[in-house]
Formats: sequence, C-alpha cells, structure tokens
Amino acid sequence: MPPCDRSSPVRRRPVKRHIRLEDVELTPRRPSRRSGTRCCPWSCPGCCSCGRRPDYVSAAGLVQIRLPSCDHQHVSVRSQSQAYGVAERIAAQLVEDGASGVALTGSVALGEDLPNSDIDLIALTHERLGHQLLRRDDRLVSVVRQSADQAHASLYQPSEIGTAVPGWRSAIVLSDAFGVVQDVRDEAAHWTWERVAGACDDWVASGVTGLAEQVHRVAGLLRGEHDQVRVAAANRAVIGLQLAPRMAVHRRILYGSENRLWELVATCEGSDWAAAQDQALGIDGAPSHADQCRAALRLYSMAAERVQGLLDRRQDEVVTKALEVIEQSLGESP
Repeated sequence: MPPCDRSSPVRRRPVKRHIRLEDVELTPRRPSRRSGTRCCPWSCPGCCSCGRRPDYVSAAGLVQIRLPSCDHQHVSVRSQSQAYGVAERIAAQLVEDGASGVALTGSVALGEDLPNSDIDLIALTHERLGHQLLRRDDRLVSVVRQSADQAHASLYQPSEIGTAVPGWRSAIVLSDAFGVVQDVRDEAAHWTWERVAGACDDWVASGVTGLAEQVHRVAGLLRGEHDQVRVAAANRAVIGLQLAPRMAVHRRILYGSENRLWELVATCEGSDWAAAQDQALGIDGAPSHADQCRAALRLYSMAAERVQGLLDRRQDEVVTKALEVIEQSLGESP
C-alpha cells in the first residue's frame, strides 16, 4: 500500500541570506502560514520541500539565522515568550549540570503551544539519563536526558521515528558548545524512510501480530466465554491505542506529536477506519460497551488486511486465527 503523507507542513517566511544583525534584533517573527518556501519538519527528506536547507528557524517568537561563517553559530531574537524563557533558564541549568547541548522541541519550538502545553527539552549528556517532569513558572516541563548516540539512534528506531525525526528537524538549539545538537538536527534533516524500510515493516508486522492476544480477550466477552467486562474494556482500549502508531509507520507518516497521531491516521486510512477508531476509543457513535468492543475488532481486521503482505508464516497463522475469531464474534453478537 502506498505511503500516506498528510501531515500538515509548517510554512515559514523566507529570510534574506544577507541580513544586518540590527534588523534581526528589531524583527521577531512567528511561523508564517502564507504560501512561499515551505519548511516541513515531518515529511520531506531535507528541511524544505525544495530540498534546500533553511537559513533560519522561526518559532516561539524566536528567529535564528544560520551565519555563513560558522555552521553552528546562531543569532537569536526573543519575544516575551514565557515558555521560551522557562526553557532557556532550564537549559542553562542543564548545561551547568554537564549537558553538552540542549534543544527545545515540540509545540513551543513550532510556535503552536497553548497556555497548558508542556515544554519539551532534550539534553545531550552522559549524566542521569532518562525522562523527568518538572514544574516551572506554572508550566509543565518535560526533560529527556540522552547521550548523543541515543539521539542519533532514535532516528532509526521504528517506535520513535514518528516523533523523533520531525522533533529534531524543527528543534531550536538552546545550547550547543560542541555542535552535537546541530549534528543530530543535520542527520534528521537528511533522513529518509528508505534507510529504515525493512526495520519499519518488521515492527509493524510484529505489532499487529502481538495485538491478536487482545483480540481473543475482547472477542471472548462478545461470545459469552467470560463476563470480565473490565478485562475486555482494557484490551479494547489497547487495540485502539496501539494500532495507530503501527499504521502511521506502515503509511510512512511522521506525526511529530501524539496530538496529531490518531487524526492523521484516521484521515489517511479513510472513513471506515475513522468511524471504527472513534467508536473503539469511545468518542461517539458507540452507545454500549459491546459496540465499542465490536468496533475495536473491526479496526484490527482492517489493519490486518492492510499489513498482510508484511507477515511471515508464523505471524500469518496467528493473525489468520484472530480474523476467524473476529468473524465469528461479529456474526454471533447481537
């Protein structure tokens, strides 16, 4: 099945290559939604649809200009962005704690943050690796500490590609004394699906196969084999939640944030998928728990049909049995 790449591009106004620093200081810009040179951190193999690297990144009231004299030097102009101010202060603390570089990602970097949006930071370091949530100035801050090797590797792990690649493409460099952050951004800018096609197909196939276990548990309730409503509800939710990232990778969608994931997959897969996904997740159109369970089974059936060509013999046997159970359950349920 051909890729479905319907992620919304971010359009930014082009900036002249030769620009006076005093002009930059007086002209903070927000991302432009008007037509012109398109910079798309989700979909295109380079930074821009035209294949050129951008001379600037504009987000969160910030303008960054790539100076010709140095590949890692930037000039920044800030607006009175509270989120950016918080990010800048925490980045300074992270550098004091030993981080070699800090990047701002997510909605704040894209200039799309809301008052309650979290602030996403990635610190490249070898100290205290992991994920931490902080509260600063009444804003939730997500700090991921990882090594440079881990950051590079995230661009090639199917489970992380959907967010890692567009995240690094649109990242704002807050601190980068040794150029390690820019190195990851450059790699993300030149990343393509072709480099990870085999690994992605394997990940999709294993994920859909693994959800056969949830199918049997949900179908068991509809067929009267057990009355464990909570078990069925939990497994129905797992199907609705876990199919979307697998199908996004199958359709080669870089979604950037989970806030876009289910919407993009629904748009890509069509109205039947969207209706089943909405019902399985309990959004609308499913007045009863049984209807939600049926919707989850229909959703799995559609996914299995679309990835069938990726399955090996063992996986095909497991999925085929799950589809038989689904057919029986939907036929027997009232």
